Amino acid sequence: MRDYPGGRNHQSARADDGSNVYQAGRDVSVNQYLPPPLPPPPGTDPVSLATRRRAADAMADSDRLHEARIRYAGMLDDHRATLGADHPDTLDVLRSLAWCNEALNAHRHALAQYTELHQRCAASLGPLHPHSLWAQRGLMNATGCTRTATEACRIGYFLVDGCLKAHGTADERTLDAMHDYAWWLGAAGRSTDARDLYADLYHALPPHHPVREVAQAEYHRWREAVSYPRRLDRLPQRVRRYSRTAQQRWRDGLT
Repeated sequence: MRDYPGGRNHQSARADDGSNVYQAGRDVSVNQYLPPPLPPPPGTDPVSLATRRRAADAMADSDRLHEARIRYAGMLDDHRATLGADHPDTLDVLRSLAWCNEALNAHRHALAQYTELHQRCAASLGPLHPHSLWAQRGLMNATGCTRTATEACRIGYFLVDGCLKAHGTADERTLDAMHDYAWWLGAAGRSTDARDLYADLYHALPPHHPVREVAQAEYHRWREAVSYPRRLDRLPQRVRRYSRTAQQRWRDGLT
């Protein structure tokens, strides 16, 4: 009797992936007919990714922020596909992209990126880790620029509290967080709270401490703002002022 596909003398074999493969007399797996996996596209291996990131970092350090933002955006998906979304190098690229968008006044993009960065850092490193607090500071600034100063103050309250617990009162990172938090307090019409913030810092520091002089100067600045309200400097200008030191601190694991 002649055999034919589907006939009663024909044996049906099921491949490993669940598909039916018909061949008379023996079982066959379709996996043996699949082509070998393709090599990764050029520029997506770990060594090439590190080289591309260093080139983008050099652009950001030299204030070529538009070019750096394009490079970071192009690398982010490659890092996620090659290294994973929670890999330190992937988070570094996401942080750099968010910072470029913030410095270039693209606050809506920065808000989404800082939100993801803060969530991933807090989940993998803990909420009081320096990288988590750095991302929370960016989240506060982006929230204030895209939404309201009141919402930024809510984030800033927990940011300053976390910096005091993690770094202490005499750390420069705590002082930087207080500067930005006080700025949003003033933007929300709470200059009195900004003044009291620096008064508490001044009394918490030991005598003759260098940060104490900064706290005293900021206290008098905000005391004057209570009596004579005036427009503050735009926040992105202050962000760019700290550009090189902030970039280097993150790479050194200090912020």
